[in-house]
Amino acid sequence: AGTMSLKSLQILLDFQEFHSMMIPFLTALSAFPSSCPVLAQFVMETRDGHTYAENLQANTVELPSVTELTLLFRNCSGEFPRTLFGLIRFTGIQNFELGYSLYPDGEDIMKETLSQFISLPNFTKLRIRLLKTTYYEMIGRTNTLQFSVPRLPHLRYLEISTSDTEPRSPEEQFDLPNLRELVFKDCLEEMSHFKKLCDQIRLQYRSG
Repeated sequence: AGTMSLKSLQILLDFQEFHSMMIPFLTALSAFPSSCPVLAQFVMETRDGHTYAENLQANTVELPSVTELTLLFRNCSGEFPRTLFGLIRFTGIQNFELGYSLYPDGEDIMKETLSQFISLPNFTKLRIRLLKTTYYEMIGRTNTLQFSVPRLPHLRYLEISTSDTEPRSPEEQFDLPNLRELVFKDCLEEMSHFKKLCDQIRLQYRSG
């Protein structure tokens, strides 16, 4: 009965030593929020999630009441978000923060996750945060990322934090026709990628 009034839920999942429990736990997790009709804020950090199951024995749960979503993927594979969104769909999102480690599949995580929100009409605020990792420092390489954002027609606010990672500009153009505020935080001094992003957005307003 207590879940009927629950408005905020925060979860930390660390699968480093419990990979075999990943699918059973996610399946059980997907059933819980459906019993929380007024849940408005959902925060989940996952560590070492490396699984994808095509034929999950569970129904997809929609959570239209959740308007504020934070998903942090630390050292996760690109397949993990696909499994998560096969179980839970966040259809009422307004504000979304996505945090992820570049290693091992940062680019795939970003593409897979943002593709879930392209058509949501109330999705207007996005924060993207790269989580620091020691992996590339250990092997003596510079962190680089092909940083791209899909077409998000209703987005009005975009905040980007790349930490110790050097972004590389994608070939495709950014398409954010309603963006009103662009914020860079905790980024390296190399800003050529972000200048290109700003120029693309400026051209959109001129052509519109």
